[in-house]
Amino acid sequence: MLGRVRKEGKVIDGHSHGLVAAWRIPEVEVSIVGDLDAWSAGHASQVLDEAMRFRPEVLVLDMARCRSLDTAGALLIVQTHQRMRYSGGSLSVRSALPQVVMTLRAADEYGALHVVGAGQRLPRHAADGR
Repeated sequence: MLGRVRKEGKVIDGHSHGLVAAWRIPEVEVSIVGDLDAWSAGHASQVLDEAMRFRPEVLVLDMARCRSLDTAGALLIVQTHQRMRYSGGSLSVRSALPQVVMTLRAADEYGALHVVGAGQRLPRHAADGR
């Protein structure tokens, strides 16, 4: 076999010489509208899974129109952050209301999430620590 192609990640690896080519999209943005709670977390999880299939370097969650966040929603965001880190990307939460920021900070045990509150600007590479 001269090479292999894995459709999900679009990784092409040459015979025995390792990785030849791979692709990533710089940024994918997902907007959360309404409440992110136990009732809506399942649907939101499906949307985030779809967004992650693009293999973005940065996944941005625009929370400007998210009215409230409960533990299930916060857990979903923390898990998405962990999955993005595992895949070599990063997650950034943008334009969150103060009560949403508080809930996220409480759920983020290690303070690893990058959260930008409403009215603050997201620096170009803030999500990946640059």
